[in-house]
Amino acid sequence: MPTPAERLTLPVLCPEHPTPSPQPAPWISIGNASWHYTFEVPTTWQEIPFPLHPLETRIFYSDRNAYGQPEECAFPNGLMKLEFATNPKSGFEFDREGATETTLAELPAWIKVTENEATLPAGSIITHVFLEGPRFWYTFDLTCTPPTGADEAVQSAYQVACRETLDHILASFQILP
Repeated sequence: MPTPAERLTLPVLCPEHPTPSPQPAPWISIGNASWHYTFEVPTTWQEIPFPLHPLETRIFYSDRNAYGQPEECAFPNGLMKLEFATNPKSGFEFDREGATETTLAELPAWIKVTENEATLPAGSIITHVFLEGPRFWYTFDLTCTPPTGADEAVQSAYQVACRETLDHILASFQILP
């Protein structure tokens, strides 16, 4: 059995990552009639359910091996993580400083981009989207982490792919009756 000092030096075990397909993934519609929404995500993304959460919260990872992995793990294909939540309109607040007001799905919306977050790997960008629906606030947070060790051109191309993915997700968002 290793001593405490030896345990600190053991390597972090990280999963193998599948080689991404050159073909774009098809999209699947997900939603919840009780919370009055629907939107699309790539079929290859892994959803992590939160069944005991009091509000509707859904988290999706572009790499099925990413959930629960230490931050030291490499993601040679990059990683997109989408966090979606609904909140009752009463009492919901968010920091609007630095947010751009716009309209999405015919709803008032605010978009805020966070870069160089100290808790994220280098080059990661988080795009926060707040949509004010008739009954609920709907929030999307897309964290985009470029491939580990990628050069600037690859990182830039990956950020473009992230924006295109988020654009598709937001364009597919609908309020249900």
